Amino acid sequence: MTALWLLLYVAWLVRNLAMLTVDGRSWATFLMVLPLLLLPVSAWLRDKRPGLFHSVLTPVAGILALASALVLGRLWMLDYWDTRQVAASALLALLGLSLQWVMMAWRGKIGGLRLWLWIAFWEYVGGWHPALTLLGAGLGAFLAGLQWLPAQAPAQRSRHTVGVWPMMLLLGLVLPKPAWDHLLEPAWAQAFSAFAFGVALASIRRMRGLGERLSTNSLLGAMALLFVIYFPLHTGWWALALGLIGGWLWQRLPRPLPAPKLTAAFLLGLLLSFLLHANSGRPVVKHFVWPGGGSERAGL
Repeated sequence: MTALWLLLYVAWLVRNLAMLTVDGRSWATFLMVLPLLLLPVSAWLRDKRPGLFHSVLTPVAGILALASALVLGRLWMLDYWDTRQVAASALLALLGLSLQWVMMAWRGKIGGLRLWLWIAFWEYVGGWHPALTLLGAGLGAFLAGLQWLPAQAPAQRSRHTVGVWPMMLLLGLVLPKPAWDHLLEPAWAQAFSAFAFGVALASIRRMRGLGERLSTNSLLGAMALLFVIYFPLHTGWWALALGLIGGWLWQRLPRPLPAPKLTAAFLLGLLLSFLLHANSGRPVVKHFVWPGGGSERAGL
């Protein structure tokens, strides 16, 4: 569920807000980032009061997540998303908080191949309309909250380890390049879907064995290289390679997954990626951003 939170909610939020005008002093903006601000509180509650997450509150949270996603989808199918609308921001905050609660309740119990394939599907259909990605997040929280998703089999521990900050910061920096490059074109959704599919492939036993032969530093270096070696006309293959590398590194993260640290590192990487590409024409910054046929358009 942590992967679903990061890809279908956190990355979605940054990607879409980066392309829209946001008033940093409005209540609407505060509501949109409220789930991110309250994540450490949820993690603290999970450690101090675990019984709360095994109560009726979890299925209720799942129902609220799906309901808020459906209402948001209905609103945005009829009209564009105005980030100044407090009602829409409140629904988005409710979705994020509900998803966050379910994620904490099912920490380390839902994941693996099936979850990443779920993410790949909803990332792909998000190219048709951004509300569909949120629907995938809400529906996933609903099914998990009502315990209608199968629990993950205990994963074999990797012989290697990776730090949360270097891995997730780098992933947040590299992954959204197609989003800044293609903006509203559906190619970015195909790239995000290919990434999730690559992570799913990395969890297959034979591919997992191949990844175990590679050192953590070599995988981090390969991920960093993909920030520079980027082909905007072939983002699917590029993202698939990134997914394989990211999947092998994901297996080396500490367990249970520390959601607040993962989110903070990933979020910082996403924001840094946007700032670099939004300023890709500046004399110094342009040397750090691959001029891949569209980066110059991300001057948002």
